[in-house]
Amino acid sequence: MKILSYFDKWIKVYDYLALKKSDKVITFYSEGKNYWPYLKGILENILKEFDASIYYVTSDADDPGLCKDNKNYNTLLIDEGFMRDWFFKKLNTHILITTMPDIDNFQIKKSINTDYYVYTQHSMMSPNCSYRKGSFDNYDIIFCCGQYMIDEIRKAEEFYNLPKKELVKHGYTRLDTLIDEYKVFQKSKLNNTGEQRILLAPSWNEGGIIESELTDKIIQSSINEGFQITLRPHPESLKKSPQKIKKILDKFSNNNFFRYEDNIVTNDNLYNSDLLITDWSGIALEYAFALNKPILFVNTPQKILNDDYHVLGARAFEDMIRDKIGIIWNGKETITDVIKKFKNINYESANYIFNIGKSNEVAALYIKDLVKKIIS
Repeated sequence: MKILSYFDKWIKVYDYLALKKSDKVITFYSEGKNYWPYLKGILENILKEFDASIYYVTSDADDPGLCKDNKNYNTLLIDEGFMRDWFFKKLNTHILITTMPDIDNFQIKKSINTDYYVYTQHSMMSPNCSYRKGSFDNYDIIFCCGQYMIDEIRKAEEFYNLPKKELVKHGYTRLDTLIDEYKVFQKSKLNNTGEQRILLAPSWNEGGIIESELTDKIIQSSINEGFQITLRPHPESLKKSPQKIKKILDKFSNNNFFRYEDNIVTNDNLYNSDLLITDWSGIALEYAFALNKPILFVNTPQKILNDDYHVLGARAFEDMIRDKIGIIWNGKETITDVIKKFKNINYESANYIFNIGKSNEVAALYIKDLVKKIIS
């Protein structure tokens, strides 16, 4: 059955490649279900805005994007290995939109038969710090969250003498979704439980909370103080540190004050929480700007994935704003005492992020104009 399923995927790949570009004007690619929230709003607004044939390609059979129904909407499921590499080499579409960095840097190559490669953000983090060197160099168009992102990318282009890309003042589609959903959630009674809830959502870098094995101490401290705590690992931690996560679950899974979530498609635990504990995860920016709730930053080493970060001359946004949106926690004070330090919170997200509440419409209109340019 598995062999048949594999061959069936290859047949559908060939069917896709055999189509004319005009039958697949725009192609979205998602690495999996956890990236659907970053593509969904843009995709749906494009479908509303104009009549164009769209394909949604994913490497995850559980991706919610496979379930959408629209006359202009088509889906394709591919494997992550050789099939995906071959598919991208042969890709023939007018516009590819994806959240996957590092195109053409490793095994996934660009195709001469695709006109525009568009990168849209799955994080508000610094492009010059939280991603590998060259992660965005091979895109034609980059949707940017804020001016800080444009400034950083331009500095990298100047430093490495790269051609200038088209940088779009987009915003952040997930932020808009979180803001809208949280308003609905606040009107419901789902959050009136009376319990104090912590969301522990670390990043995935080598010195992070899970990787440096600080998780046990944080969870135990939270439970000792009477908090209910939910561990929500980053998708990359699930891939890179499964044994460490298993040890945590073996220790705490039978504790009534502990919860575990490995699916970031749903946001209930985000909305239900009273406090976020994290390290250098991009979720802190989403939590601050969408929910306006307290954040405790565990004082781990900064997440720096680009060896050239310090010579590029732009301080990472997440470092610059860290003490404005939360408190750096050394672990010596109780969580309860640290929470008391928080005053009325207003993070003024509009000072940093473009087009709040309108990012999806901005993206759709930009793509609509690009399509007109291509087919005119």
